[in-house]
Amino acid sequence: MEIITKQSEAKIVFKTDLTGGEYQDIQDITMSAIQVTGEDSIQMQGSSLADVRNKKIETLVVSVNGETAGVLEKVRALPASDYNEVLAKVEELFNGLSNEKKTE
Repeated sequence: MEIITKQSEAKIVFKTDLTGGEYQDIQDITMSAIQVTGEDSIQMQGSSLADVRNKKIETLVVSVNGETAGVLEKVRALPASDYNEVLAKVEELFNGLSNEKKTE
């Protein structure tokens, strides 16, 4: 799957499937970011949220403008509107893949 970002017209290629290990790595980072603060409340640490987001980008983005090395840095270097567009697609893909794994 690929998109062309609206502002800079960067070509972003995404994975459409995760291995069990990739999925577990993301889940491990997510779970380490969660802190139970009371009987009915949890908090997520801000720096850990960034770690989760970055791991999803590293795992699901295959290439930026045909380049496969350093995809996280390349995505982070995009204009903010393009970055947000890529991040929205990463979240959409991850959530879809997560739901597939839960229903299988």
